[in-house]
Amino acid sequence: TLPNGGTTATVALNDADLCGIFSGAFTNWNQVTNPDNGSLYPAGAITVVYQANNDGTTDLLTAHLQAVCPVPSGTTAVPVTFTVTQNFASLFPSSTPPSNFVAATGSSGVAASLLALSGAGVGYLGPDYTNTFLAPSSSPAKTNNLSVASLYNTTTKADVVPSYQNATLAIGAVTVPSGSNESNPSLWVPNASNPTTGYPISGTSQIITSQCYATHSDTPTVAASVIDFLTLHYESNVSIINGNGFDVVPSVYITAIKETFLSNLSGLKLNIGNKSVCGPLAGR
Repeated sequence: TLPNGGTTATVALNDADLCGIFSGAFTNWNQVTNPDNGSLYPAGAITVVYQANNDGTTDLLTAHLQAVCPVPSGTTAVPVTFTVTQNFASLFPSSTPPSNFVAATGSSGVAASLLALSGAGVGYLGPDYTNTFLAPSSSPAKTNNLSVASLYNTTTKADVVPSYQNATLAIGAVTVPSGSNESNPSLWVPNASNPTTGYPISGTSQIITSQCYATHSDTPTVAASVIDFLTLHYESNVSIINGNGFDVVPSVYITAIKETFLSNLSGLKLNIGNKSVCGPLAGR
């Protein structure tokens, strides 16, 4: 995200650009190549704003960098071995990023730092802190009005803006667990770190619940309430989620979630409150 005060993408970046910028190999925009015409951007020092707190946005960024880096050839900087992490600074020796990197806390802190840099910085943050093109209902987005960079998808060979629609395209390209694989929790986290379509840096947040819940006189329908909440999340809250720049998972995932965890149409007895599984258990 760049603090240039626009509503749509003003800069296009490819994987080599991302590797160079976030490793510290590129410290000036005249080292960064526009993927649309192969020319270098006009000169100007790059300040990278990263999240100092452990955060899921760092997890998504580093997952993509791990998939597409190392540092571009021809640079003099020490290469960074990118791994998936929520702690960005830990990627560097002694957990100390290069001198042109600035730490901030959370998406709100990154946005504030970018605004203070007045066009000289690049960072990463949630869409609800960017602009109303991405998050039309978000108050921070209205205030910040940050410009965003489009990313070049190497498979579709097109620049892609970080809209929730393009994130959903990326997630939808990942196969939904089926059969016996449905009982493996890790397979329900779509690996879209380098998707064949959509926005190249995309991922999901996880909702973790128990399967079995105890019934008490003051909470007689806990399991049913959890199911109602999740149904509401996937069906009725979509406009609120979209308005803040996010999306529910693609419909094929929603169907699988409902059939596996909110009912037992899958026949795997993984659904919340399944009597044959939860009957002898105390639950939560």
